[in-house]
Amino acid sequence: MLPDGRAIELVYPAHLPLARLRLSMNAWVTAANCCGRDVELSARDQSPTELFGHVTSTYRGRDGRPVTVRRQASSDGEPATETLVFEFGRWYLSVPLDNQTSDGAWRDLGAVARSLSVTVTPNGYPRLQADPPFRSASFRPNVDGPFRGDLSLQSSEMIIEVMRNPACSGKPKTETGGGQAELTMCTNGFEVHASNTANQGRTILDELARSLQVRAGG
Repeated sequence: MLPDGRAIELVYPAHLPLARLRLSMNAWVTAANCCGRDVELSARDQSPTELFGHVTSTYRGRDGRPVTVRRQASSDGEPATETLVFEFGRWYLSVPLDNQTSDGAWRDLGAVARSLSVTVTPNGYPRLQADPPFRSASFRPNVDGPFRGDLSLQSSEMIIEVMRNPACSGKPKTETGGGQAELTMCTNGFEVHASNTANQGRTILDELARSLQVRAGG
């Protein structure tokens, strides 16, 4: 179940270990008279320090719980990153802070912390909520730029991203190079991107190309 209440079903052979992959979902939050930001909901299967780095500052969230700014040190030549991190039950809500302070209402991180929240349904699904001046009713449209799926499943070897795209068409395409295999495919109005760096990665992705179905749930 996506954070706006939509359901997506993934159908695949039972022996493929996709259900063990780490789940995350992307949402698009807009601010009044300004702009939108990608935010991410992810399962809490690691500590916030492991995922986002060490705390540099703390704000008070809408329900009084702490919301932290965390800094991940640079590695392998990549710049350091900062993230605003909320914790709700078994879910993290994270807001990347790259160039955040230059954009209107997003400059006030305390207001962001008070405005965004997650309600966990009885079935364990996260529902994203936002108070003015922020709004979270819609997901990011399919625009030019890096692929951002409605949801992603990943491990150290495999990443699968799924995005609704009614215009998606064509046969599955699997390529190998640079130490990994990559798959692009369309199924029932969804676009799927997958990659695998394991020795049998091409075999796994070829099987996904033959058998994976994605469809809107009930």
